Amino acid sequence: LVARHHQRQVGVAQSDPFSGVWQLNVAKSKYRPGPPPKSATMYLYEAEGESRKNSTVTIDGTGIPRAVVGIHIYDDQPRPAPGSQDYDSSAYRRVDAYTINARYLKAGNVVQTAAWSVSQDGKTLIMTVTGVNANGRQINQTRIYEKQQ
Repeated sequence: LVARHHQRQVGVAQSDPFSGVWQLNVAKSKYRPGPPPKSATMYLYEAEGESRKNSTVTIDGTGIPRAVVGIHIYDDQPRPAPGSQDYDSSAYRRVDAYTINARYLKAGNVVQTAAWSVSQDGKTLIMTVTGVNANGRQINQTRIYEKQQ
């Protein structure tokens, strides 16, 4: 029974359109205010059961590298998100197989919201983010990621 359960979980993880390595297409993305990052790579993979671990490594517009880690447990409950200057926790809710809604919080208050959407062919991930950054400036971003593996 345990082996069958594990096989089913692995099968779910492999078929999850969000799992994999995603590279930001800076030219197609929109960052308001700018500047956009020089690059960003997001790694999404199964952590345990139905949860996902999200690690993003970004080279910001000034050339400074940053790494943020998020745990996706799709119960809309905030979990620590180390590495972000804009927020200290994140909460995720799975809408369907191709859509995730996220809230990013600082000191318990929502500072940003995001919608993640994977194309039906599984090759493009579009993330729209709105809210305020660490400096209190309004942000409105459309991030286009392309699947690498």
